[in-house]
Amino acid sequence: MFYSKEIETIGEYDVIVSGGGPGGICAAAAAADMGMNVLIIERAGVLGGNITIGHVSPFMGKYAENTMAQYINELVCGKGSDTNDFEKAKIELTKLAAEKGICV
Repeated sequence: MFYSKEIETIGEYDVIVSGGGPGGICAAAAAADMGMNVLIIERAGVLGGNITIGHVSPFMGKYAENTMAQYINELVCGKGSDTNDFEKAKIELTKLAAEKGICV
């Protein structure tokens, strides 16, 4: 006899990202930009990981020009800065997800 359980399906996605920290946000945004239907599963209930709930700033250190890391850094810190406002970062990352159609 095998154990079985019915699990409710809440949606269908092309990409499911586990964790809404810097890496997860970059992966989800890149997939959404390629036309994928994306879901981020985040246990903390807010996007950002160490950017927001970890209160780590600067959070990405050095990054190459024209990369997702630069884009996210400028989004939450402002252009030319490496210090972020943790609460502003929560808002900006949530707006980014909404604008790209990413489900969280």
